[in-house]
Amino acid sequence: MKLKKGNVMLVLIVIFSLVIGNFVGELISEYLSIFGRTINISILSDGAPWIIDLSFLRFAFGLVINLNLGSIIFLILGLIIFYRN
Repeated sequence: MKLKKGNVMLVLIVIFSLVIGNFVGELISEYLSIFGRTINISILSDGAPWIIDLSFLRFAFGLVINLNLGSIIFLILGLIIFYRN
């Protein structure tokens, strides 16, 4: 399966905008309390990862996404910039 350049760029923009937005949101949360509120989204788990223990090998599966207002704002800005180009 061949990946298109646009799809890879979209995934990178989403990941980087969420990371940078979360960082900025944490910095601003000291001054504006609304930026300190987080939303936890658990995918494939209920907060704890699924663990498969084979006695010689242990797998842990799970994904938790922590969103705050900064990461949501940066995500929207990143998507606007991506779709404008």
